[in-house]
Amino acid sequence: MLNFEVLKQRVMKAQEDRLNLVNFKITPEWFAGFVEAEGGFYTSPNGQPIFNLTQHMSDWTLMEAICLFLGCGKVAPSIRKLKTDDL
Repeated sequence: MLNFEVLKQRVMKAQEDRLNLVNFKITPEWFAGFVEAEGGFYTSPNGQPIFNLTQHMSDWTLMEAICLFLGCGKVAPSIRKLKTDDL
């Protein structure tokens, strides 16, 4: 089984030639539409507001570009457990 860092390196290497953070022209209008489709706002158990976007690992660079656009945030993997129905 691959660990997360090895998987991340492979995905980033595969995208290296075709994607570059400067290639992403993120505008406030684009971001609003993207968040409407792919994002969500939540409240943590201690009352802190949380904003979440979820994408496939192949969109890691896009997620980093969004963090740069916002000037905050972090990109982290979301590991979900498969149910037997998903197999």
